[in-house]
Amino acid sequence: MIKISKIIFVFLVLSHIRSNAQFLPTANISEYRKENSVVYRNLKDKYDFILSYHVSGGWSADDTTTFQILALKNKTWKKIFLKSSLRTPSGTVKVTEVNFQKKKAKLLMNQLTKFGFWSLKNDSLNIKEIKPKIPAENFVKNDTVMVVADRIRRFSVVDGTTYHFEIIQKNRLTTYSCESPDTYLNVFPEIKSTSIFIKTIKAFENAIKNQ
Repeated sequence: MIKISKIIFVFLVLSHIRSNAQFLPTANISEYRKENSVVYRNLKDKYDFILSYHVSGGWSADDTTTFQILALKNKTWKKIFLKSSLRTPSGTVKVTEVNFQKKKAKLLMNQLTKFGFWSLKNDSLNIKEIKPKIPAENFVKNDTVMVVADRIRRFSVVDGTTYHFEIIQKNRLTTYSCESPDTYLNVFPEIKSTSIFIKTIKAFENAIKNQ
């Protein structure tokens, strides 16, 4: 009976660790650069956990950035819209918030955990060039020199739209961003993190829209 109790206790402890670890990606922003984040600067001390999403670039003439945010404080979830001027990003922001269903928030967090979102590496979402793995090789066929080589693949978009996620927990800040992720995936289909990023965008937008 004592052994069974110990097994149950260990299982509960591990479950608790896993449930909290899912919101702890490796911070990738230095202390100096944190203050460049509008969301971090304005909300970091107000919530226990923040997941922020916004879009930048493209052909939009709007000079305002809208951050769509899910934030947790004392087991209560909030949906927040934070608007900041592109001309004066360090100026006054407009914040509106409403309650967000705990069940839907948990469902989204579980989806992102299943995708592998929390362990993404931002560098893998911003590769500009991939060289061929196999170097060029010459061979002779019917007295003709043939050259076999894979081409260098490069990613470049003019006026592309960049998608951003920010994760804030305590004083930790992690950011993920990718320019034109659908196009990026077409150029570099072997980079699996791009698919995760795209699925996360769709899941987050659906959660925010349907609440």
